[in-house]
Amino acid sequence: MKKYLLIISAVFSLLTTKAGNQNIANLISSSDWETLFPNRNALYSYSAFTQAVDELSDYQVKYENPGSWGLKVTVTRKSTSATHSYNITSANWPGDAVTVDFENFCNTGNDKNDRRELSAFFSNITKETTGGTTDVFSGQDNSHSKWGLYFLKEVNPWSSYVASSTDYPGASGKTYEGRGPIQLSWNYNYGRLSDFLYGDKSILLNNPDELSTNGITSFKSAIWFWMTPQCPKPSCHQVMQEIHDESAVSYSQTKMSKKGFLHTINIINGAVECRNTSLVAKVQLRADLYSYFMDKLGFSVSERTAENTGDYSTLCVEGSSVMTDYSECAFRDVVINSCSSPALGSDKSLSNGSASLDANITLQSGESIAWYKDGQLISGATITTYTATEAGTYKAVVTGTDCSKEDQIIISAEGSGGGCLEASATNDGIFCGSGGEGGPETTTVTITGGGGTYNLYDVPTGGEVIKSGSQFTFDYTNMNQGESVTYYVEEPAGTVYTVGATGRWTTDPDTKDGWLRPDEVEFGSNPGLSYLDNRIVFTIDQDLTLESIDFDLAFVGDGHDHQLVVEIYPKGQLTGLVASKTIDLDGVSFSQWDQVIYTAPLGLELPAGQYSLDLSKTTAFIQVGQYSSAQVGTFPFLDWGEQGIIAFDGAESRENPQWGLFTNYTTGAYNWKFSTAGGSSSCERTPFTITNECTTGLNDITSQNIEVFPNPAQDLLNISLKGIELNGAIIEMYNQVGQIVLTKSISSSTSAARINTNDLTEGVYFIKVTSGNNSYNSNVVITK
Repeated sequence: MKKYLLIISAVFSLLTTKAGNQNIANLISSSDWETLFPNRNALYSYSAFTQAVDELSDYQVKYENPGSWGLKVTVTRKSTSATHSYNITSANWPGDAVTVDFENFCNTGNDKNDRRELSAFFSNITKETTGGTTDVFSGQDNSHSKWGLYFLKEVNPWSSYVASSTDYPGASGKTYEGRGPIQLSWNYNYGRLSDFLYGDKSILLNNPDELSTNGITSFKSAIWFWMTPQCPKPSCHQVMQEIHDESAVSYSQTKMSKKGFLHTINIINGAVECRNTSLVAKVQLRADLYSYFMDKLGFSVSERTAENTGDYSTLCVEGSSVMTDYSECAFRDVVINSCSSPALGSDKSLSNGSASLDANITLQSGESIAWYKDGQLISGATITTYTATEAGTYKAVVTGTDCSKEDQIIISAEGSGGGCLEASATNDGIFCGSGGEGGPETTTVTITGGGGTYNLYDVPTGGEVIKSGSQFTFDYTNMNQGESVTYYVEEPAGTVYTVGATGRWTTDPDTKDGWLRPDEVEFGSNPGLSYLDNRIVFTIDQDLTLESIDFDLAFVGDGHDHQLVVEIYPKGQLTGLVASKTIDLDGVSFSQWDQVIYTAPLGLELPAGQYSLDLSKTTAFIQVGQYSSAQVGTFPFLDWGEQGIIAFDGAESRENPQWGLFTNYTTGAYNWKFSTAGGSSSCERTPFTITNECTTGLNDITSQNIEVFPNPAQDLLNISLKGIELNGAIIEMYNQVGQIVLTKSISSSTSAARINTNDLTEGVYFIKVTSGNNSYNSNVVITK
């Protein structure tokens, strides 16, 4: 993983945030996410995280005193100016009003604090959800650092987490144990989050499992808790961005006047971990994870050490020194200066010796810009445009007061490309392979920036062309649910046609569509191989390049140089060589008829016409297909070719072409590749990512319709259905990587279903009931 990736992702990274908080994509890419959380639950995807960040960036919230005891919260959607307010009587806000812009999550313009904040966020959600068992820095596969975002819900909760609350009473039969990345607990937190998101406290109070079945809502719950001050407690965001003023209050414990990560522990789990000297190991685990993620986000050893030096600390408990409750609201008003963000666009190649770069910004008062090539400052480049004359990695850095933003672009040598194609996908490249209401069942990628026809690959170099065109549609046949796949597109030098025989060899002389082994043909003693006295005749209707042909080869005896000689003559003529290629085979590694295909690169440019391919000068055995006239067989020449472009006509005698065409005899060249042009594409392969992920929407979950019990379950699981049209309904169970492990049809004569879980392993499973156009979702923990 690249440490501290401060790069605006290329336009082909389709699963990043689209607006609002662009800095998250700068700090961590989708590939970094996979590296940091290799054992994560499928629900905790990079796309779910970035979409949650993006959607919450539209929220601006004001916290103030309503005029007497209590807290008034006003939520504004910046994109529409729509607002909704609610009062909380169980909390009080005695100080000045504070406005929190959720777009500032790890995105204040203070680069160092943005990375510190994201490191702190990752460390705490990893601690809350880890499935690891060994030390963070143990290097073992089961270390806590490698098992973050594993659990969706609290394992074996000690209570139902239902507290008496006038504002947010728990719903009947519901429990509010920890769910999601930050393991949000207690009915009053679910109610406040629901008020914040929907203006309706009952939605999540009635449906708490939304946080453990919807990845986007799950991450929203964590970010909401992280960004929300709960007076007198500051928010985790405020302490990591240092806009909480510890010095404003006199504390008897020195720990309270410290800055840094220790405050996030005190805010999230203070009563349990920051007052209890017997839980030092848990505090140390959070601190170790913080140091681990700081390292991954590019902090030096000295910078990580500074987090436990002087005024800073990562431990809320050290020996007998502990933290206490906060005594009053003490929020410092800090002006966050967000710099202009340069946007250099997609990578490109030099054209006529240069490439024009544009940061696409207007510098504001106090801002400056600098350009770098391969990490070195370009002297004198101080305006928002720059002309590159050499290949390399270029970076534009905008600096303002207490902020810095940058973007980079790769300029390739002329003609070598470097991603000059653009890929755009419907629904950001995400589809729902299970159908239903989890999202569209397909996503379509449109490629632009070239001639209009492109080849699709699943590897960055080499490989076989999957399909060609300007649009590519993906569905459940391309990948499993919960899986992401990176594809690559490339503009070919020209249209490529692959034609040839349908089979290989056979030892059965009656087989009419295979290859006859050469050792069953009587060759004689001629090193020139008499069986090659026949030529293959083909017709091309336009100018083409014969790029290559394939063979299975074996050497000829001893004492001979081993060469493959390909000559092209006009049909029916013994002279007038049109094109030829000789390939030395001595350096080619193969065994006698090892069924390993050798590709002979040719690159022979041929004008439209009818030709004979002659291999008679070859000094190696070439696999041959042959039908004798006695067998009255015909070789399927008419199946070879491309209608109106290439046609294979048969074989002719090299010495006596006047005998005409043979349709029962051919030599063994097969898999011929022709192209409409020579050379290579001017654009290198361009990547894009497609994800099969079904994100259950809020409206799909209705607790009055589906109940799962017991939960956890061991041997039998009951699913009770209320008010659902049962005729034709289907129950599906998915494991944590999105694979279907069980499907059951529901009879119209019952309102409940019983499922035997003996064959299921321990873990969390997702349940989806589909009835008509509606789907209902829940989950269950299987224990053994």
